[in-house]
Amino acid sequence: MNLNEYVLANHQTALELLRTLCLIPSPSHHEEKRAAFCKAWLMDHGAENAFIDEAKNVIYEYNAENDVPVAIFMAHIDTVFPESVPLELTEKDGK
Repeated sequence: MNLNEYVLANHQTALELLRTLCLIPSPSHHEEKRAAFCKAWLMDHGAENAFIDEAKNVIYEYNAENDVPVAIFMAHIDTVFPESVPLELTEKDGK
């Protein structure tokens, strides 16, 4: 399966994952719930050494033992809304 086939085959799965992530409260400095979800998801998909550091970053080091270049993927997992504000997911025209 090439990359395009993989993306098309997993499009709905990716959308469901994003929908789930969007609805997990994660106000700034209180990202514990979203970080725990991300770590559990990674571990469920084979990333057995995933962990959460003291700054609430979810980390998974893959093939990083040797002195070789590595790729780093990173993103913020917090939101600007306090946990008391209900999060709603709105989709329109596939967006």
